[in-house]
Amino acid sequence: MNNLLLTTLSGLNWRDLAENDEAFFVYDLEQVAANVTGLRSILSGLHSDVRLFFSLKSNPHLPLVRALFDLVDGLDISSHAELEYCRSLGLPGHRISMSGPGKTDASLRCAVDMGVSVVHIDSLEEFASALKAGCQRLSVRMHQDDLFSPKLGVNRGDQLSMVSRWDGRLRGLHAYLGRETFSWDRLRKTCDHMAAWMEHSPASYMEDARYFIGPGLGVDFSHLEPAPYQLDRPIDFEVGRAMVANAGLYAAQVLSVKNTGRGLRQVIVNGGLQHLGSPFVSLNSPQGTSGVMAFRNGQPLEAQGIHEFVVAGSLCLGHDILHPRVAVSSRLRRGDWLVFPKAGAYGVTAGVPYFIGQDLPREFVLQNGKLIETTHKNFKLYQCDAGEKR
Repeated sequence: MNNLLLTTLSGLNWRDLAENDEAFFVYDLEQVAANVTGLRSILSGLHSDVRLFFSLKSNPHLPLVRALFDLVDGLDISSHAELEYCRSLGLPGHRISMSGPGKTDASLRCAVDMGVSVVHIDSLEEFASALKAGCQRLSVRMHQDDLFSPKLGVNRGDQLSMVSRWDGRLRGLHAYLGRETFSWDRLRKTCDHMAAWMEHSPASYMEDARYFIGPGLGVDFSHLEPAPYQLDRPIDFEVGRAMVANAGLYAAQVLSVKNTGRGLRQVIVNGGLQHLGSPFVSLNSPQGTSGVMAFRNGQPLEAQGIHEFVVAGSLCLGHDILHPRVAVSSRLRRGDWLVFPKAGAYGVTAGVPYFIGQDLPREFVLQNGKLIETTHKNFKLYQCDAGEKR
């Protein structure tokens, strides 16, 4: 767990922080800045023009976005709502790129109106709609057969069909490398593939056409050495989880600890799928323990005997599981708190907060050693105005 976050948690007045037993997120803005610096150091050797974009879907929490916008080259968005969010913040369109496999006509018109720097095209139909909306700053996402998401991108034939019916020039090619599948070898092969596409019809691309890459970096990228080679073209990286995941934690109160048969013990917490639709379990180590810690009265619970628990949320759904194997103190009981590290990505935006109407989480940022509550209060669950009451 992030040492600064852990130190801060241990010194908190948990009576204030854990008000009403609600789960909460804490995001460390200094760690976010360190992540951006580390990524730039690792990637910058690829070319003299390497840009870093934050994928807004990874966590649109306003304080994070404001902090990141001053650190990165731009934001990558995937919906009309995200575009309007950027507009409401006064963010300039030339520092926004637009991805996503399903762009509506409204979102394409909004992209033109805002002057978005590039729209990554995912289908022939989308290409036609983009031209109709007036989009001229386009790239094409390449389809890759080895991805878990075969819906992404277009094949070579469709790409050639696009450029043959358009007198404009593409700003480059886009490729998504998959979740947690980054390697320098994979990046090189992908860029070689892009270069071959560009060389086949060079008149279809701008002279300074770029590679646009969703790199699929894991949460922990610190083991990566700086780039071992250089590329022939400028490159943009759209990074999400790797930029924010290790900068946040999630804490939820224990409601019950019980035996479920087959030698398993299960913990039910006041949280779960309604807060975290994206699991903590890493794709690369699905059965590993997650570094979860138990707290009691604001202090780490002494590990006098360790037991493995299945940690489940409070929804009436069988798949509401936060982690299948968490090792913490066997003394765990109702009223204790479980703290999950590497929870800075997605958060409540990927959850299912409207089902049943369970407690919503609070959100805090850690800045200059101080916790600041930044909870968004606009959710309305099972509520009505006074005039609507029977």
